[in-house]
This record gives sequence, structure tokens and C-alpha cells, in this order.
Amino acid sequence: MAEKIFTIPLRKEWLKVPKYRRAKKAISALNIYLKKHLKKEVRIGKYLNSKVWARGNENPPGKIKVRIEEDKDNLTAELINAPREVKKEKKKGRLEQLKEKVVGESKEKKEQKELSKELGKELQREEEMKRHEAPKKEDKETMGRERLVARKEDIKK
Repeated sequence: MAEKIFTIPLRKEWLKVPKYRRAKKAISALNIYLKKHLKKEVRIGKYLNSKVWARGNENPPGKIKVRIEEDKDNLTAELINAPREVKKEKKKGRLEQLKEKVVGESKEKKEQKELSKELGKELQREEEMKRHEAPKKEDKETMGRERLVARKEDIKK
């Protein structure tokens, strides 16, 4: 189940209680309706809650459109046009940062270091292979000329 949309009637329920309890009754009616239709506990999102309470305790909306989203084990009811929240990674607290310093670096940094070491080793291997390769014919000729020139200079001295 990815998401479902419901239009929930609230007026019938909140008319049964005194004016000063209407928004609270609307929220409980929402919970009862969703539990009845989905057979599970449902959390009410912050935008839906603020919509119900927006006009105060005495005058909640008569009906409301709701989008139900499922995350692993949780069901969340939210206004149909409410923005979807993206889960962010938690920032590390001071204690966790100190633990990292004592224990060592974080896993990501370790992985990056390992990768850089591997790349460095590969580059060294390539350089060694280039050194050990047999020189080309042109290289042999230039090397021979250089030796001859060096010998002649030694003789002249």
C-alpha cells in the first residue's frame, strides 16, 4: 500500500460535544475513522493537526481530505496537499563526535582512505610496468648516441 486518499466527515461527531471540546473531538473522530477503515493505528501529521485546530477549538472543519502514507511499519495521515517530508540523516552529537575521535575515524573516511590507497598502489604498479618495459628501438638509438657523446666528453677531459 503506497498511499490512499480519504474524505473524512467530522461534523457529525463534533456536534455531539460542547463548543469548547469540538477540535479535540474532531481529532479523536479522525483517529476512530482511520482505525476502523485501515485496521491499524495511524499517526496524524502536523499539517493535518494544524488544519483541524486552525480556526480554534470551537469551529473545526466539517470534513477533511486526508492522504495516508505507509513507511515500513507506520501509517501516517496527512493533508492531501501537504508537502512530503524527506527524512534527513541525524547530525552527530558532541558525544558521538568524541567517540569517533577516540575509537577512530568514521566508516566513510576509512573507506575513502582505503580507496585512495588502492588507487595509489595501482598507479605505482603502472609506473613500475613502464620502467620494466623494454625500450623501443628509437629509445635504444637515442640512448646509444647519448653514451657515445658522454664517452667522447670523458676522453676530451
